Amino acid sequence: MTEATGKDPTAAILLLYHLELRPNAPTVSEHVHAFERHSRLPVITVNTELGFPSELAHHEFSVIVLHYSLFGIWPYKLSERYRSYLRAARRSYKVAFFQDEHRYCVERWAFIDDVGVDCVYTALESPYAEQFYLDRTRATKVVTTVPGYVSEELLQYAAAHTVPDDERTVDVGYRARRLPFHMGRGAQEKHWIAEGFLARASRSGLRIEKCPMRSAEMS
Repeated sequence: MTEATGKDPTAAILLLYHLELRPNAPTVSEHVHAFERHSRLPVITVNTELGFPSELAHHEFSVIVLHYSLFGIWPYKLSERYRSYLRAARRSYKVAFFQDEHRYCVERWAFIDDVGVDCVYTALESPYAEQFYLDRTRATKVVTTVPGYVSEELLQYAAAHTVPDDERTVDVGYRARRLPFHMGRGAQEKHWIAEGFLARASRSGLRIEKCPMRSAEMS
């Protein structure tokens, strides 16, 4: 597909991500826009929820970034046409961001080799990151990253709404939810921390309020 152009790859980044067209927490969109904001190269973003743009087949990019939102569930949010495009883009440097890496490990390794991922951004730390990816795939580089992003807009919102401690109606805020047991002990610790804090702080004089999260906040 892309090799048919006979041209050098465009000096730009193609960023593929997946975001359903419904109200949702802004985490994914904020992270996607961070590439556009901070990259020295132009960034072209494509939401795979909208299908494969026919014009994309005629272009090859210096870098292709595969966003973590593509990999939340199996099968990945990449159609066979996208996979075919990635396989053919042999001159593009491909970077994949992964999260929730305890699931679908064998499938992930196969995907990395199938589409030719060069660099993996992972929540794992060294030496486990190298053992997990470089020893089991043809990827050549692995980078440890924190699975979270604080946008400029969120910082501005926080600054605009910050109030002195003595005016706050809640002293401590913490966001967590109950996760399936198959996700391991670490996943259970998220709500254990909240439950333990509530129990220990009940007589501390702290203003505490337990609020259920809305469905959009839980995505």
